[in-house]
Amino acid sequence: MYRFQWIVVLLLAAGSCSKQEFDTLMVKQDSDIERYADTFADSLVTVTSGVWRITKEKGIADVVVARGDSILFNYKAHIFSSGPGQLFDTNIYEDGVAAGFGHELHYYSPRKSLAGRGHLLEGLERGLSGASKGERFYVVFSARYGFGSVQTAMVPKNSPLIYEVWIMDVKKN
Repeated sequence: MYRFQWIVVLLLAAGSCSKQEFDTLMVKQDSDIERYADTFADSLVTVTSGVWRITKEKGIADVVVARGDSILFNYKAHIFSSGPGQLFDTNIYEDGVAAGFGHELHYYSPRKSLAGRGHLLEGLERGLSGASKGERFYVVFSARYGFGSVQTAMVPKNSPLIYEVWIMDVKKN
């Protein structure tokens, strides 16, 4: 029985170390993202709950994405590496074919989603909130709001992400 208790204590200690390491990594990623965002002195940069949105082109100010709205958008998703790194997903045909993703045309169409309903990665959801129709921007976030400590397809575990997004339409619901 005594040996079993020591095993449990060691497992708990190992688990807390990995959480502490993850938290330290998230702080570093946030710092790297903030440093990158600071290079956009001529752009509007907003930070909402640990997610940066860097506006490259302003949209229509009176058509703003709110929770429950239907949105239509194009995107390019990259692993963040002091800026857009490896492309891992897109709905833009030319970029997808150039990256070797394939030629299935049905995949390359504007993405439809309901804002704030959990249909997208948490970081992307947060970055879309408050964006406007016609706006083009980057959404940048740490692994905490992406895929976390899980490897997903081409995205290594604990990877910060950067999405380039073009809001094509917003329908108020």
